[in-house]
Amino acid sequence: MCGASHGEVWVDILVNNAGVQHVAPIDCYPLEQWNRLLGVLLTGPFLLTQAVLPPMRRHAWGRIINIASVNGKRGDPGKRSTSPPVGSCIEERSGEQEDASMTVRFPRTYADAEGGSHFDTVEDPLAPTALVPTNPPLGQSAPHPTTAAVFCQLAPGWDGSWHPTPRPQYAVTLAGEWEITVTDGERRRFGPGHLVLLDDRTGRGHNTVVVGEDDVLILLVWLAQDT
Repeated sequence: MCGASHGEVWVDILVNNAGVQHVAPIDCYPLEQWNRLLGVLLTGPFLLTQAVLPPMRRHAWGRIINIASVNGKRGDPGKRSTSPPVGSCIEERSGEQEDASMTVRFPRTYADAEGGSHFDTVEDPLAPTALVPTNPPLGQSAPHPTTAAVFCQLAPGWDGSWHPTPRPQYAVTLAGEWEITVTDGERRRFGPGHLVLLDDRTGRGHNTVVVGEDDVLILLVWLAQDT
């Protein structure tokens, strides 16, 4: 899955599932086949991951899924060459993904001292919490005081012009697609499931437009002013 905005193309979800195999005893395994395996199973996922990570970080969202056959964990006769590299690669990345899952990351608009608006990324750590005593702990962030939650519907073609947000608030897109532009020229689009924290409370603010042909439905969660 990919998106595009003003010449930039980015990948939302990368699935590394390409596989190749050559069966032969290790003492006569052809070097060219060994290099071919490394290219497809290791170098390929490495280069693809290296390419998609920067835009995923800029957009504060993305998923990288690594898939292997059973030989990624256990080698069969004549397949010894594929088991160690693929297995170690997946286990290492699985560990990184597990650590990354303990922090929620999402974009935020904010105002600088001169009144300009920009995007940055909020990192909200999740701590293991025993919510149900009989079940394993789950990740939970610190509480965020709120004052209200409202639904907001924007019609196709709606243009909010430039304005600061009246309060700090989470905007969770439930349907449709809309775009926020900040004063430094950066634009980001948000669709169903996307979260953004609107926090540019001073200065010129941001511009909001509906970019799709459908109504946009947003859940706004108003945060306490001192959040």
